[in-house]
Amino acid sequence: MCDIISIEGDYAMDDDKRIEEFMKRVSENSGLQSSDTQYQYSYVELENVINNPNEYIIPQCLPACEILWNKNIETFMVSNNEDDHLYVLLTNISEDNKNLLDYLIQQDSRYFFDHYRSTYGFKSEGVDKAAASELSTLANQLKMQDTLRFKTSEKFLSDFKMTGGKMEIDEYGHIIRQENPELSNVTLEDALRRTGKEQLYVEQENRVYESAMYLQWHQRYLDSISYVINNQTQGEHGDDQESGRSSSSRPRK
Repeated sequence: MCDIISIEGDYAMDDDKRIEEFMKRVSENSGLQSSDTQYQYSYVELENVINNPNEYIIPQCLPACEILWNKNIETFMVSNNEDDHLYVLLTNISEDNKNLLDYLIQQDSRYFFDHYRSTYGFKSEGVDKAAASELSTLANQLKMQDTLRFKTSEKFLSDFKMTGGKMEIDEYGHIIRQENPELSNVTLEDALRRTGKEQLYVEQENRVYESAMYLQWHQRYLDSISYVINNQTQGEHGDDQESGRSSSSRPRK
């Protein structure tokens, strides 16, 4: 199920054909009938969306979402066929991308911060192919980032020990779950085994990833860093060689 590995092209499809088929269907049926649940979801976990994107995301927004997913950026909400413009809202954004978005918001009104949902997003006017293309261009401005879907081993173990624990309400009305006494002596190895996450624990990083997909996202991020470093190193070696050739070609005085 989790086959998101390469840096580019993981979700490539025929975008123009997909949009044309969708617009034709909407035109023929004057929109989706109330019994049709396609695109009509309040919240769905991202992994389910990625595994079945045509069920949850309208074709005009999907190319932009695919660009974001390939940068390890999570989508939180997108427009549907009832909207008169296209938009994508984001979640679990890195500090680098937050800083970039803060800058872009000042420069371009198509980027925005949704105060109601406390997250960033971007939009394009209209719902046609041109608007879809514009949305993808906006998505491309963001950077590759590491996934934020992990816990430290300490946090993971602490949370596991609260499984089945007593719930209380504090003076501020917040629900607090107490540690389950039956799990007080559980070790990290036990918790990983019981949750089936032995393969999602990376000891060197002290991280337990939420799922195999997010571990793959993290590996993709590391691969992207290695790719950049290797290119820089090759470029520096090329400059050194060119400098050496230039020096050796100078006539001696």
